[in-house]
Amino acid sequence: MPLSYMTDHRSVRKIVEAGIGVNHTTVWRWRHRFLKAAAQDNTATLSGVIEADETFFVRSCKGHRGWVKGRPPEPRAARPRAWGTTKRGLSDEQVPVLTALDNAGGVYEAILPSLTAIETTLDGRIAPGSVVCSDGTAAYVKAAVKAGAEHRRVVVPTTTPVTVKVAPLPTKRRQKGRLGLGRVNAHHGQIKALVNGRCRGVATRYLGNYLGWHRAMLHEGFTGKALLDRALA
Repeated sequence: MPLSYMTDHRSVRKIVEAGIGVNHTTVWRWRHRFLKAAAQDNTATLSGVIEADETFFVRSCKGHRGWVKGRPPEPRAARPRAWGTTKRGLSDEQVPVLTALDNAGGVYEAILPSLTAIETTLDGRIAPGSVVCSDGTAAYVKAAVKAGAEHRRVVVPTTTPVTVKVAPLPTKRRQKGRLGLGRVNAHHGQIKALVNGRCRGVATRYLGNYLGWHRAMLHEGFTGKALLDRALA
């Protein structure tokens, strides 16, 4: 499989159609050998100004043949990918992904068993003296205090007041140095575009591989050969 195809998130089908003489199964298997190695690369310790937040992906058994063979992987009927969840709001049908990144370009991501694991997941990942920005969830505050860091709560409005909709206020220039969650939210938008858009959904068991792929792509001068070298290291 030409390694250059790993730099533009080309689908397995597109790679096979390129006429490289390798079948679908082989391309898929080799891709995940590379991505499994990338999934293990996370920034060990974040420092400086750190933004932390979580996002959610629908729990997926994409590609599983259990329903056909009478051994479903989950106690539910098979459903089309576009259906999403059957329950409103947060539930066990969604998988939380924690992202923490600092202003030096360090990124740490983890797929959580539940939101109660935020504090333990960040244990040892935050350098003393750092400033942790979050939405104020207690787990982030505890993680920052435990690490000897400062915590800043960033209030993000979820609704627009009716008065603002009727008479919009003039746009104000963002104050230089003001803390927020813009970078981590943008990062979540990028991984959602990759997983849900470019890849049209991935099985939850392989979600970590694709998150690692995206982190690898963030490195300056990234090439497909870098993934190969990491896999063979």
